[in-house]
Amino acid sequence: MSNTQHLHDFTIQVRRDILRMVHAVNSGHPGGSLGCAEFFTVLYQHLLKRNPGFSMDGIGEDVFFLSNGHISPVFYSVLARSGYFPVSELATFRKLNSRLQGHPTTHDGLPGVRMAAGSLGQGLSVAIGAAQAKKLNNDSNLVYVLTGDGELQEGQNWEAIMYASSKKVDNLIATVDLNGQQIDGATKDVLNMGNLKAKFEAFDWDVLEIKEGNTIDAIIAGMTEAKSRTGKGKPVCVLLHTVMGNGVDFMMHTHAWHGKAPNDEQLAVGLAQNSETLGDYSPLTTKGGTENNTAHSKTAPKNNTNKAPYLIIPPSGVRGLNTGSKDTRSGFGAGMTELGQTNENVVALCADLIGSLKFDEFKKNHPERFFQIGIAEANMIGIAAGLTIGGKIPFTGTFANFSTGRVYDQIRQSVAYSDKNVKICASHAGLTLGEDGATHQILEDIGLMKMLPGMTVINTCDYNQTKAATIALADHHGPAYLRFGRPVVPNFTPADEPFVIGEALLLSEGTDVTIVATGHLVWEALLAAEALEAKGVSAEVINIHTIKPLDDEAILKSVAKTGCVVTAEEHNFLGGLGESVARVLALYNPKPQEFVAVNDSFGESGTPEQLMEKYKLNHQAIEEAVTKVIKRK
Repeated sequence: MSNTQHLHDFTIQVRRDILRMVHAVNSGHPGGSLGCAEFFTVLYQHLLKRNPGFSMDGIGEDVFFLSNGHISPVFYSVLARSGYFPVSELATFRKLNSRLQGHPTTHDGLPGVRMAAGSLGQGLSVAIGAAQAKKLNNDSNLVYVLTGDGELQEGQNWEAIMYASSKKVDNLIATVDLNGQQIDGATKDVLNMGNLKAKFEAFDWDVLEIKEGNTIDAIIAGMTEAKSRTGKGKPVCVLLHTVMGNGVDFMMHTHAWHGKAPNDEQLAVGLAQNSETLGDYSPLTTKGGTENNTAHSKTAPKNNTNKAPYLIIPPSGVRGLNTGSKDTRSGFGAGMTELGQTNENVVALCADLIGSLKFDEFKKNHPERFFQIGIAEANMIGIAAGLTIGGKIPFTGTFANFSTGRVYDQIRQSVAYSDKNVKICASHAGLTLGEDGATHQILEDIGLMKMLPGMTVINTCDYNQTKAATIALADHHGPAYLRFGRPVVPNFTPADEPFVIGEALLLSEGTDVTIVATGHLVWEALLAAEALEAKGVSAEVINIHTIKPLDDEAILKSVAKTGCVVTAEEHNFLGGLGESVARVLALYNPKPQEFVAVNDSFGESGTPEQLMEKYKLNHQAIEEAVTKVIKRK
């Protein structure tokens, strides 16, 4: 039997799998899956260099990313029949507790899947990051990615296309499935993409076309030619002309079967047109699911809430703690400089803000590990996620607003849901960005980030703590958000204090009220405690640098003693630290609480000092809140 005959038989069986999988759950996307059956067969049975077994980093082998994740049936079928997991598991497609989710995910460790897909437009960026990681690792193998033609209507693709050619990512082959159909109709009618070959060439890509994208010999010839063009200074694009629904006559040449399952009669017709060649998978057992499932969980760090106060306040008062005012972003820069020297896997990505993020020294000393992405934050997040697949530890840097609000979907899918070891580092957070005003002053970012499963959220109070947190994050595996500011603030935490993620810091002991503060408000809390002491009020101050996972035990222990709490943060009171503390109290020990935070509004232009005064984010506001909450005890 010729190799081509084997590939032909393999493709027919894949088509049967697709039809049966989608029919069994009455949901899924058969049209595009059928159209790409030949391509996936050639890719996994002929083209890709693959190591035995599966490793997430893919070092020493070619790696593939599926961007248009709705065609998961063809992906799962080919992976299973290529030996990545049992063919019998195909029967669990879209079932409860299955690893074969409607769109591919890394959540339950499914072999062959390196990135979650589903929200369109993200795969190319991830693939670029993986390709750049291969170059850093001196790995000569290639990275492949498949996108849909309608998917190219997503703008992030064009950020990635521009970047890949500018940075000469020439170990990358991006294939576009040109079937001319999308959910609402023909692509030319929904949003005409025009001449894609001319567009890619205008972005300085090497482009070739496979006109017969459902013919195995044509795909082999075209993809072999594409492979031969790599390593020559340009990324390679393959325009693959396919027919949606190929192999099932009533599904072909129409968008109607993009996301529609066949009924019993239609299934019988489709299977009759594709006779069994390699054996069908068995139906789902009565128990359903698969024994290979594993729970996706995070282990919270163990808290040490018996720690003694570490700040020794001098006789001159709290202000004597200040060792010299500095900006927290410079602490981040210092941390990155040290990591550059001590951890060769740390890489930095910047969105046109080197000076603002204090990346200067890292870029100067480690140019090969510094990636200037330009004003393209969505692409930056995707590239960072891809870099982790090659074992790198990416730290992304831009303003907090653009680190979160602009790219929330990318963080959600490519970083958090995919459980990638990306450190999202956000400067100029809160009102103290100052004169730029509300468009740049994000006050919702803590809430956005803490809602993402598995995301660690850190908000530091001064230069020393920001430097220490930056260094600590390199040893912490998993997605993390590090928030810091622009203005010069007192530097008062000890330079040698270890930073323990998830462990609150008791700054001063008290008996009448607990003040729980984060970020720039920690200093203000200390000032408030000093002023309150002069009035006969004993305030306990806790520095919550890690908002998620929150040190519940430390908060509960303190409030059990004082009987009330004030939370203070440079953030909207909705979604921030205060709400997290309120949840803990409501669950375990309800006590009076007052919030010092922005009251459900946007910011405005002004100096940091003026803004903190107007929005009542200072020690005077904390003192007022303490007076109120004590009366409620």
